[in-house]
Amino acid sequence: MRKEEGGRSPGPVPLLSANLGPFDGFDAGARHVLFPLPRPPPLKMIGGLSRGCSQRLARRVKGRQDLFEMISSLNWMHVGDFDAQPNLPPSPLQLRVLKRLEELVGLAGDLGPLSCMPSQEAAYKELLHGMDGYCEPSTPASLAPFNLELISLPSDLTTAPAALDLLDGDDRRYLEVQERMLRSGDQVTQDSNLSPYWDPALKNCPRNYRKFIRKLNEVGYLGFTLSPSQHAGVFFVWKSDRQKIRMIVDARPANAIFRDPPGVALATAETFSKIEIDFGEECDLHKLGTDASFGLHVGLSDVKDCFHRIKQPRWLSKYFCFMPIEARHVGLTGQELEGQVLRSNDLVYPMPGSLCMGFSWSLYFAQKISEQQMQVVPALRGSNQ
Repeated sequence: MRKEEGGRSPGPVPLLSANLGPFDGFDAGARHVLFPLPRPPPLKMIGGLSRGCSQRLARRVKGRQDLFEMISSLNWMHVGDFDAQPNLPPSPLQLRVLKRLEELVGLAGDLGPLSCMPSQEAAYKELLHGMDGYCEPSTPASLAPFNLELISLPSDLTTAPAALDLLDGDDRRYLEVQERMLRSGDQVTQDSNLSPYWDPALKNCPRNYRKFIRKLNEVGYLGFTLSPSQHAGVFFVWKSDRQKIRMIVDARPANAIFRDPPGVALATAETFSKIEIDFGEECDLHKLGTDASFGLHVGLSDVKDCFHRIKQPRWLSKYFCFMPIEARHVGLTGQELEGQVLRSNDLVYPMPGSLCMGFSWSLYFAQKISEQQMQVVPALRGSNQ
């Protein structure tokens, strides 16, 4: 490294000056030093301005503060002092860098198309891009129009098993003790008060909605209540073959009330690169030789309409209540519901009797049930998962 007069090193070459290109006219000697950069004086708000002027000034004050903090951080990384200031007026090179930093601060505040809040449908299209509701598919999912004949549902859910009967240990206690799943009052987010999204064909057409509810009721998917704990919406996405549509429950209000579920480990393509085989201490690979062969068996399980086939407790179903419907449309006239004999025009709230695709805990329960069922299959009982 070149030594200056007096044996002092000029220090490291400033990184920011490496790609700025040649500049004509700046002073030699100390004037080539880039750091510390001079910090611009802060701006202050002024009273008595109109609303528009105050808003514009507030944006400038915030931008100047961000620029001030950026320059302070750069000075600290180079000279070890946030408050370092140059002894000489800024050189043309420093002014050039300061102008570039000011441009970057302006770009950081530009949200582009996100500066305007998207509609609910547009937001869902963006959220569902590349997602099929509960795992990463091979093809992106997209919103599908309502079509009663294309909804992927089991033909009969009246004998579907209850999650409480299939879970064990701590997983079962989540459904037995509601407090283990619910957030405390101060932890509930604002999403619990939002209006859930409904497919327009159901929300705006009572006839379509009645047909939809009757269909769900016929296969044994629904329960009914007079006292909903929370409300939910329904929309649809295409399945990967685009021959059927998947029913998604907009459970955001409920998700805001419930705690985050424990994580689950789902296999991806990367899993195959992490497979390890333990031959045990008794197996001597050197004696077996290079001609030895070994078998590795890998299986894939998939339950069609898995969430629909697992019944959830009634208390949990009340957190996903659909739009109300008159009792006569679902054959409840004259029947007793929660201690009340229903008249034909009494309103009841349909609610999913099965795990909801869209509820944050559904995947956890479905995965734990699937793992437990694998352990009771005789051919797989000794397998390592």
